Amino acid sequence: MSLLNTDLLVPFTQALETCFTTVVLGARQRLVVAYSGGLDSTVLLHVAQRWRKQEPAQRELLAIHVHHGLHPAADDWAAHAKTFCLSSQIPCQVVHLNLSPKPGNSIENEARQKRYQAILSYLHEQGAAVFCTAHHQDDQAETFLLQALRGAGIAGLGAMQKSQPCKHWQSLLSETVNAGNYYQLRPFLAIARHQIETYARDNQLNWIVDDSNDNPRFLRNQLRTQIFPLWQERLPSVARTLAQSAAHCAEADTLMREIAVADLKKFSAFGALNWTALTALSSVRQRNALRFWLQDVAPHGLIRQDFEQIWSALQGLSSLPKAGVLGLYGPAAEIHSRAGNLFYVPVVPVAFAAPVAQPVRLPISLNWDGQSELAVPSWQGSWQFVPVQEGDTAWGIPLSMLTSLSVRSRFSLGRQRLRLHPHRPAKTFKHWCQEAGIDAEQRAALPCLYTGETLLAIGCLGMLATVLSQEGKRYQLHWHPDDCAQSAAS
Repeated sequence: MSLLNTDLLVPFTQALETCFTTVVLGARQRLVVAYSGGLDSTVLLHVAQRWRKQEPAQRELLAIHVHHGLHPAADDWAAHAKTFCLSSQIPCQVVHLNLSPKPGNSIENEARQKRYQAILSYLHEQGAAVFCTAHHQDDQAETFLLQALRGAGIAGLGAMQKSQPCKHWQSLLSETVNAGNYYQLRPFLAIARHQIETYARDNQLNWIVDDSNDNPRFLRNQLRTQIFPLWQERLPSVARTLAQSAAHCAEADTLMREIAVADLKKFSAFGALNWTALTALSSVRQRNALRFWLQDVAPHGLIRQDFEQIWSALQGLSSLPKAGVLGLYGPAAEIHSRAGNLFYVPVVPVAFAAPVAQPVRLPISLNWDGQSELAVPSWQGSWQFVPVQEGDTAWGIPLSMLTSLSVRSRFSLGRQRLRLHPHRPAKTFKHWCQEAGIDAEQRAALPCLYTGETLLAIGCLGMLATVLSQEGKRYQLHWHPDDCAQSAAS
C-alpha cells in the first residue's frame, strides 16, 4: 500500500478522535457514512472500513444512501450502494425521498433539507452521534467563492467546518429530538480532489458517475468544470489557497464570537441588552454584540435583512426611548426598549391569533409523556411543547414542573396580576388581553394550563414568568387553536 493511501487514513482517524472527544458515546464508537456511491464518498467509506478494522470490537460502521428520485439512474445507484456495502460487510440503509418543494423553494434546496433530515433521523434510530460526509479541499474552495458572490459575512466565508454540531437543522426534526446532540464530520476537508482520485485508482475502487455534476446551469458546477481549470493552469494551488482563506475567516468568526461573549457578559443579563452602556464601545463592536445577542435570544435564528433593519433603526436614534417598540423583528417578534435596555419580545402571530368566541369549557386533566404536541379536543386546540436546546439561554418551563397538568378557564384567575415576561411588569388578565387585541368575547376560550395549583401558561398570551428558568431541561409552551391551524393550512 502506498504512502498516499496511509496518509488518507491518518487525517480521517485524527478527525474522528478530535470529534469523539466532544461527543457522548457508548461502549462502541458508532459511525455513519453518507454514501452516494460517487468517487468521494466511495473513498470515504473505504477509508472508514479500514478504520473499523483496526479495532473491530470497539468500532461500528454504518452507511446511508439517500435516493432522491431526481435522476433516471437513481435506482441503479441505490443498487450499486447496496452491492458495494454488502461486499464490504457494511450495513447500508437506503432512504427514498418524496420531494415536493413549496413555492419559493428550489428542488435542490428541498433535496438538501430532506437529505439531512433522513440522515439525522437515521442517526437517532441507530443511537449514533456522528456522521461523515466526503467534502474535500476543492469543495471548500468552491463554497468560499459561492459565499463571496452572495455577499456573505465572515461566518459565511468561513465555509464548511471539519466538525460541527447539527443544531442548525433542528427545524427538520421532531421537537423531542435535539439536533445539537449530533455532529457532522468532514475528515477530507484538507485533502485535494486529485489525492482522492489517486487513492481510488490505487485501490481499484468502483464508483458511479453523476452526469448532472457537469451541468453548467448550476453555478457550483460551472466553477468546478469551467472556471477552476482555467485558474489552475495559472495557479496550481488555487484550491488550497482559497481553502486557507476560508480557514482564516472561520478563525476571525470564532474571535468575533469570543469578543461578543465577553461583551455580553458585561452588557446583557436575563435576556436584556444594555444598549445605552454598549454605545460606549466602537460601532463595529456594538454591531458584533447586537448580532450575537439576537442569535441567542431569537428562537429561529438570525435573518440578515432583519438584523440590518434593527441596526439601522438604532443608528438613527440619538438615545433610546424610555419605553416603547423599536420595530418588528421577523414575522413574530418585536424589539422593545425600556430604561436603556433592549428586549426581544415574541408576539402572537396572525396565523395563531386568539380563537373566535366559544362557550366556557370545563376543566380537564392532561397526561403529557414527552410528545411535542398534546391535543385538547374539548378546548378545540393543542399545546405544543418546544424543548430549549442545550447551551441556549432562552427561558422555559422546567421539565420537573410539567406533571399533573390540567386546563381551566380564565375565571380561575380572578383579578390577580400576572407576569408573562421576565422583564415586563405584572398586569391583570384583562390588560394582557387588551394588549394582545383579544376582545372580551374571545377571552373565555383561552385555556389556562396548571400544574397542581400553579399556573404555567395562558393560551395565546404566554408563559408565566414566575415559573420560567434559564437552566436545565426546559420547554417553551405554545397554544395552537384548531381553527387557526385550519385557516393557516387552507
